[in-house]
Amino acid sequence: MRSPPTCEPGTPQSGWHEASAHGEGRGVVYLADRVTMQETPVTLLALSLLTRDRCESDEEFEAYGGAFRVMPYGIHEMNANLMIANLDFGDFADAARNDPEGVFRGFAG
Repeated sequence: MRSPPTCEPGTPQSGWHEASAHGEGRGVVYLADRVTMQETPVTLLALSLLTRDRCESDEEFEAYGGAFRVMPYGIHEMNANLMIANLDFGDFADAARNDPEGVFRGFAG
């Protein structure tokens, strides 16, 4: 299993919000980082835009924040469910944690 994804050192937190092309407020950006470019299969970094100061507790931040790898075909499923509030970022992060390689591959199996 891969180690949990991290942001590059020196990247300002506010920059992640600006990186989002979505004005709908889904609270997630998908990044093509070094791992995306160098490893196969290709995965993207799904990064929650939730910051600790917006949470009431560390537990809430751990449940709904963070980052994980996602297969490109899983992005549509994520966006659709986030847009209608059927699932939240934490649900997808849990699915990624349950994957042997730490990647969200979709729920259809």
